[in-house]
Amino acid sequence: MNFEVAVQGNLDPTLLFAPLETLEERAKKLLDEVNNKPGFIFNLVYGILPGTPEENVGSLVKLVQGKI
Repeated sequence: MNFEVAVQGNLDPTLLFAPLETLEERAKKLLDEVNNKPGFIFNLVYGILPGTPEENVGSLVKLVQGKI
């Protein structure tokens, strides 16, 4: 796959309600698929849903920042 423009990766925001191990596994899979390609934009499909555990959001942010 050749990336000449920005690529947006979408993670299902309901995964933020899953156990941390599941969330990390799915986020890592998404990040591995883009393999640090320039212009990659990590996001949630619909944003953060009401009632989302803040600690899971924080863990996801740290994971993404460490992988990009």
